[in-house]
Amino acid sequence: MTPEKTTAASSVWLVIPCYNDAARLARFLPDLCATLEHAPFRVFVQVVDDGSTPENRAAVSELIRETQARYDFLRPALLMERNEGKGAAILHGWAAGAADWFGFLDADGAVGAGEVLRVLGLIGPEKALFASRIRMRGRTVERSFKRHLTGRVFASLIGAKIDSRIYDSQCGFKLIPNAAYQKIKPYLREKGFAYDVELLALLNHFQIPVLEVPVDWSDIAGSKISLIRDAWRMLCAVHVIHDRMKTGFR
Repeated sequence: MTPEKTTAASSVWLVIPCYNDAARLARFLPDLCATLEHAPFRVFVQVVDDGSTPENRAAVSELIRETQARYDFLRPALLMERNEGKGAAILHGWAAGAADWFGFLDADGAVGAGEVLRVLGLIGPEKALFASRIRMRGRTVERSFKRHLTGRVFASLIGAKIDSRIYDSQCGFKLIPNAAYQKIKPYLREKGFAYDVELLALLNHFQIPVLEVPVDWSDIAGSKISLIRDAWRMLCAVHVIHDRMKTGFR
């Protein structure tokens, strides 16, 4: 089912967390910025480097400087001193901005620029939007067996512990209204890959509707996901989030 178009926002603060991703970001960022020029509202793009190697940090900084010459909505790169995790990078990036909506997008371009623009056109004042890798008619999902298997392991765990209604909590493109962000901001703690899960749990806790939006998605070489290592980390993090849910996030 295709979501109906809703009332557009006047501004979006979109964070792109990256870790040793200079090469993939260089292939994606110029196309993204060129596409976002056609958004029906102002979209600010904030890249956050999560403590990458000096070479990667330098490459990201130079890429941002070069791209800013044409796109003034691209903000100067935020460079974290050490690697803290995807969630920490997103939190740093969100804290740097002000907008009607806040979002984050993976640096690899798995969700292409055209799809980003399409989903941005669906935003409205009441619902958070979660991009979702759902294989369905009209959508294309190109995913390696490893990524698919890892994703379904995560999905089963999250469905059992957090929200059985969600199909794909881990797709790397999400948008939430500023009002929702202000409610959940004091309770956001997760610094790693389980940030998406904590975000979902808090939105549910505050009764903020979440709409999954099926998107075209393509597996991009260079993934840092480890089936064994990251599944174990996710298991531990989800248990912590589940325990916090039971106490009302006190």
